[in-house]
Amino acid sequence: MAFRIGVELILVLLIIAAILVGTSRLAQARQPAPELDVSRTPSEWFTDSRTTDEGMTEVCVVRVENKTGLVLERRVLRTLHNVDPNYKNDLDKAMDDAYETMRILNVNLRRR
Repeated sequence: MAFRIGVELILVLLIIAAILVGTSRLAQARQPAPELDVSRTPSEWFTDSRTTDEGMTEVCVVRVENKTGLVLERRVLRTLHNVDPNYKNDLDKAMDDAYETMRILNVNLRRR
């Protein structure tokens, strides 16, 4: 008789524990995901340029995560027409400006 009461007590405790664990997991699953703090992700800024389908070149700076190489952020600084007669000079100037912007952004990123 005492053995049966002990077994039933253990089963009741296991059922209560299972209910508590289940409700806890459901409550956690319904909470919105916390916002990612990108400033804490080790990353670095780089210059980049890409050609669009419209025949233009975008000069950008991109923030790349150090661990995965994933582009976290892209900022288009200038858009150039590829058929412009001064395209080469404009591209050189835009890339120089992008490089300077990248250096400033990296200094600010490391200050945090």
